[in-house]
Amino acid sequence: MTNTDLTPDAGALGLTGHSPTRIVTRWREQYARMKRWHQRISEATSMDSRAVDDVYAFFVCSYHLKDWIKNDDSLDMSIRNGVEGVISQSVPLSLAGDITNGFKHLKRDRRPRVSADASVQGIGTPLDGFGLGDARLGGTVVVFDGTRVLDARGVADGCVAAWDAFLNDRGLVYTSVDLSDDLPDTVEPCGPKSPR
Repeated sequence: MTNTDLTPDAGALGLTGHSPTRIVTRWREQYARMKRWHQRISEATSMDSRAVDDVYAFFVCSYHLKDWIKNDDSLDMSIRNGVEGVISQSVPLSLAGDITNGFKHLKRDRRPRVSADASVQGIGTPLDGFGLGDARLGGTVVVFDGTRVLDARGVADGCVAAWDAFLNDRGLVYTSVDLSDDLPDTVEPCGPKSPR
């Protein structure tokens, strides 16, 4: 079963009868997923293990958007072949690649683009020197690139900007991505229609 008319945020499972069936989706689904993870980390107000996990999930989705583009046969071959270049030309996306490969495998199996030590970490803020109302109190999630500590949100913003520039330059930006987790007001049933 193939359905290319799905909205990007609909997901990759379609229901037919009683068993789920994989529906072929396109790169826009992964793009929308990346944007939802970006929204989640942009709105985060605390630093805990979930916040660190959310940042890792964002970088995995962001980096793997290239695979979705490369494997989407609805796209022109020049776009599919050119997607690797966007990673190489963008420090944030290169860091996302190093973070993803380090996170996904116990041992790195690829040559790093920026640093073999790239990782996401949660760090606490020392209490001395800050007042109770200080916005930095409580900690933050950072990216360690091997030599520097970078703001994870700033690196994530750089990833989204690089993807948007790549897609925009090729006329592919999908501007009406629904970032909400809610279902639409009306949902068309999948599978056989029930008699009325």
